[in-house]
Amino acid sequence: MAMWYYAQHGQRRGPVSSSDLKNLAQSGALAPTDLVWREGGQSRMGLTNTNRRQI
Repeated sequence: MAMWYYAQHGQRRGPVSSSDLKNLAQSGALAPTDLVWREGGQSRMGLTNTNRRQI
C-alpha cells in the first residue's frame, strides 16, 4: 500500500494511507494547492495535479 505525505501551511504531514488522503481531499481538509507526494517519490505536486487513480 502506498503511503502519502502532504504539506500544509509550510509543515510536512504524514504518512497517511491512500484512503486517508482521499478522505482528506473529499472533506476539504486538503486545499487544491496543497502539495502531495508518495513515500519514496521525489516530486511533489499540487493536489489538483494528482491523478486520483494514483491515490
